[in-house]
Amino acid sequence: MRRIISAGGAALAVACMGSAGWRLIRMSKCWGTTASESIRELPGDESLPQARSTTYAITIAVPPQDVWPWLVQIGRGRGGFYTYTAVERLLRADIANLDRIDPDLQTLEPGDRIWMTPERYLGRLPGQFWSVHEALPRRALVLERKPPESPQRAIWSLVLEPSANGMTRLLDRHRSEPRPGLTGSLSDAFWLLGTF
Repeated sequence: MRRIISAGGAALAVACMGSAGWRLIRMSKCWGTTASESIRELPGDESLPQARSTTYAITIAVPPQDVWPWLVQIGRGRGGFYTYTAVERLLRADIANLDRIDPDLQTLEPGDRIWMTPERYLGRLPGQFWSVHEALPRRALVLERKPPESPQRAIWSLVLEPSANGMTRLLDRHRSEPRPGLTGSLSDAFWLLGTF
């Protein structure tokens, strides 16, 4: 019920903002990407070919081999998500973000869980997590969610590509099956704004 209320609140906020709100949603589907990056195939796309998709991108001023150790240790109870602590507290996700590389968190295998929340979250078991679908060292981390733990199948791909001058292009793609009805649309809008 809380998820529906939250999604409804997000949709109401967008509706109140009018056309500016819809422009924000459109922009949030491809923030930081070039035209070709937002449409080209990335690792994980083949696992969910018929899906809604958002792609974000950023250039990081170090080579991929220096970004990978930070990427592979993401998750609650691991390195965190390197995001806004205030947002994590608001969501009651109980996440601590590391500011260093932890050698004990440098391996992931298919099937490993990447927790986003405590195992009991908002009174529900299990909490929110992604499972490792594929880990390609220094190249890509592909995570997935699927029923029964999730109401819909989704893929999250974090792809590292070499860029000019020894830098890295990080591509962050979310793909999910469309959810029918008003509740699905509201939930999608809520998560889209949240991931943005």
